Amino acid sequence: MKKFNTIKILIIFILVFLTSGCNSPNKTFLLRGTFLCKELPFESIVFDPENDYTFYYYYEDLQGNGKLDKGTYLRKTESQYIIQSSIFNKVEITYKNSGFKIMRNEKTYYFKQIDANPYIQTNYESREFDYEKNSKFTSLFKHLNIFNFN
Repeated sequence: MKKFNTIKILIIFILVFLTSGCNSPNKTFLLRGTFLCKELPFESIVFDPENDYTFYYYYEDLQGNGKLDKGTYLRKTESQYIIQSSIFNKVEITYKNSGFKIMRNEKTYYFKQIDANPYIQTNYESREFDYEKNSKFTSLFKHLNIFNFN
């Protein structure tokens, strides 16, 4: 009977030891999902690892027309990735705290994950944005702190 209790205690100890490793603070994160930037409300970046590690950068040109830059990304380390496209030429980003910083037009912007799902827009390039019609939405989006981007 004593041998049986010792084996039970040993098994419990092993299970606790194995499961405690699952809660390690050094978790690896896969860059996936949809990201927005507070300073650039009409731009988004989408990472889709299931589609051959493709990323999509949705932005507006100077005339307000929707544009799409499509490229690929690869994992360099546990939190560092390299993105490659016509706009981003082997740009390295560090993904931590559900976001990353990226240089665009000589400024650094922080993109925060809003969803773990990659939302890919198929008709983005054909849309035109009417600023007068949507000025209330623009103002509301810029001033509401729905997401904590910091």
